[in-house]
Amino acid sequence: MKAKKASNIFSMMYDVLSYHEDNQRFADNALVNDTNIQRKKVTYCGVNAHDQNRRANKGARDLKSQPRVLLMPAAQKWPEASTPRLWLFAVRITNEGRNLKPNS
Repeated sequence: MKAKKASNIFSMMYDVLSYHEDNQRFADNALVNDTNIQRKKVTYCGVNAHDQNRRANKGARDLKSQPRVLLMPAAQKWPEASTPRLWLFAVRITNEGRNLKPNS
């Protein structure tokens, strides 16, 4: 049920044409059945082939870790002023910095 719910949420936001999953052996039956009903294409990557989208995965990982690096000194210096609401600003600053940096 969790997979079907996620599938429906993505379908509302985007026009999903296909899904690419980690490994067919561990595929969620609910998602597979739902994609078959909707006539969506499901592809699977092979064993130890999870690095097909390495650049995007690194970008997502950096977007999670860099705000933490920005907020740690602030949390140590000003614990009363450091709130979870600052996380959004730190993510935004990190993203803006990444967008300004030239691609290599």
